[in-house]
Amino acid sequence: MQLLTYLTLRLKDLVIKQFPTQRSLTITATLAICIWLVIFLSKFVFLWAISAVFRNEVEVSGFVGLISIIATMTIARSLLNWIYKSLAD
Repeated sequence: MQLLTYLTLRLKDLVIKQFPTQRSLTITATLAICIWLVIFLSKFVFLWAISAVFRNEVEVSGFVGLISIIATMTIARSLLNWIYKSLAD
């Protein structure tokens, strides 16, 4: 899940880099739609990965369930990074 989250965020960053830094209303709207599309379509990849790994052991029902899983994994990753950096100091 962390790998998929990382890849999704990297893809989002690549999409942002494709747009000029000076943004008009049209460019901003197009950028917002492209970012939304990347994030929306990534949810299907997450569902496929959960299904492939856990088979019938886990059932994710609805958008809120999937967002909860992704948010939990993202928070856990951030917490582990913070602990790692704290121990390095």
